[in-house]
Amino acid sequence: MSERRLSDIFADTIIDFINPGVTKLVRHAFSNKKVAASLPRFFEIHQRIDTPQKYKNCEHILSFLGIEGTKSMFLGCYEVFGYETFQKKLLPEDFPLDGSDVTDTKIVFWKMKKVDIHNDLICRLIIEWGKGTVAFCQNATNEKVNYFPDDTHLENSINQVF
Repeated sequence: MSERRLSDIFADTIIDFINPGVTKLVRHAFSNKKVAASLPRFFEIHQRIDTPQKYKNCEHILSFLGIEGTKSMFLGCYEVFGYETFQKKLLPEDFPLDGSDVTDTKIVFWKMKKVDIHNDLICRLIIEWGKGTVAFCQNATNEKVNYFPDDTHLENSINQVF
């Protein structure tokens, strides 16, 4: 299992395209039943529903899914374009809602698009979220230790998720 810093892995990309000062690391909790129910079909829609403060002044998010303890698996990079007023009609009819998402007037629908950055690391890069596990959205300037698990560990993690 090799171990490197997140800034080392994304170094070329950050220099050329992603500014860590306006990028967020987002950890989605697999223990959250709503998130689990939305995988993998509705994951991208789920992460777009949040408060206006969530991705404020953010150009990109690096999205991760909690898999065990404080470890999280990389799911992709998304460009953020602002938000629009949340309307239930923006969702597919069979999108899993628990009611609270649509009754909170502070909820918005973030505009974002997945970008082709480090797609080779999707479901392969595991980061140690560390003490900040309770903070599910952090600045990309926060350093994370990450590693690439052996194939058996990786297969078990992917099977848990999908």
